[in-house]
Amino acid sequence: MKNLILIIRVDSDSLEINYSKHLSQRLKIRKIPRDLPKTVLLKAEKRFMDTRTGHRIAIKKMSYGGKERFIMVAFDISDKGITMITCHPIEEKQVSNRINSGRWKREGGENSQDTLR
Repeated sequence: MKNLILIIRVDSDSLEINYSKHLSQRLKIRKIPRDLPKTVLLKAEKRFMDTRTGHRIAIKKMSYGGKERFIMVAFDISDKGITMITCHPIEEKQVSNRINSGRWKREGGENSQDTLR
């Protein structure tokens, strides 16, 4: 299966959004709709930097598996665009633990609160 490439506009600059091979496999295994990670990325309620992996994290509450759940997308940004690495449901407690341990550092702006609610 070919990796999907999307073009979006951010501050009048075009960025490619790429699905990594790993993400494409995980979407299939977890039966996650292919457009869900892009929605999380573009409309995230919270954004973090993972100090252990160096990846950026986007989180949004979405409908998945018949329930409303927080979904996380790990991604990287380079001069070539955005590469989404993985996507999966995440519990609010897991997010709190990663913040409290210092593993995840909040990215500023309106998304800088310590909670997801």
